[in-house]
Amino acid sequence: MPKFHSRKGSKASYTTFNQNGNIYIEDDILYLPSAQKSSVKDVGLKLHTHRPLPQGSKIKNITVTMNTKGQFDVSICVEFPKEIPSIGIPNRILGLDYSQSHFFVDSEGKKANYPHYYRIMKERLAKEQRILSGRVKGSNRWEKQRLLVSRLQNKVVNQRKDWLHKKAYALANRYDMIVVENIDLRAIGQNKHYAKNQQDNGFGNFRLYIKYKLEQQGKYYVKAPKGFASTQLCSTCSHKNTALKGNVAVREWGCPSCGAHLDRDINAAFNLKQYGKYYTKDEILPQIVGA
Repeated sequence: MPKFHSRKGSKASYTTFNQNGNIYIEDDILYLPSAQKSSVKDVGLKLHTHRPLPQGSKIKNITVTMNTKGQFDVSICVEFPKEIPSIGIPNRILGLDYSQSHFFVDSEGKKANYPHYYRIMKERLAKEQRILSGRVKGSNRWEKQRLLVSRLQNKVVNQRKDWLHKKAYALANRYDMIVVENIDLRAIGQNKHYAKNQQDNGFGNFRLYIKYKLEQQGKYYVKAPKGFASTQLCSTCSHKNTALKGNVAVREWGCPSCGAHLDRDINAAFNLKQYGKYYTKDEILPQIVGA
């Protein structure tokens, strides 16, 4: 069995690279190289895969991780040829504005309505953790209760990942370009009023999922620059209302220039969509014409 070296509670995992074919899979068994001084030549792990490896793929490296329940997860990095044709000029463009309460609001006025899995599990999790704190650490009853708490925490993580992947997959299939704001999620996570909600929804992972799902189809993922004030700009006349800067309490406002009544999140999402159109004209179109 591998020995994980932990420093200050670091993640129990290790990575090994494929050298001269010493990592291979036969009959759903993953064979890994052992230590040089070990009497065992190789180690075989029975795999329970959720999908087969791509045809003609080559294993580059694997990462073995042990979770809090003592189970092992294996992540396999493979290399394989794949043609990704470009879609050309994007027609269906969507802007996504981050929202604390709705996860995101898009330029079509739709809200994601993310189910807050942690908040749903919070009361039960707190109860089981109180029971755990009353057990003698290292005893059999403590270990059983620790595994119960771990299962509840892993359930929340898996529910969140499942929802994020499905939502990102649906958007990547429907639109040619998705534009998101370059929001500093780390700064939000340091705010005592928003930290728990921001860490629960996983918007940072959501952006990563959307990015690679779009790129796999030859589509475009655009992150608006930090200087683009999507919230302060009026989507009707482009007037910049600097009074909104830093004032998150204002959810609806009237444009002092044209008088339009605007919803803060929908207006920001529509401005992101407009930025996508400008990006297409200035960056994508010249490349296509030049090619």
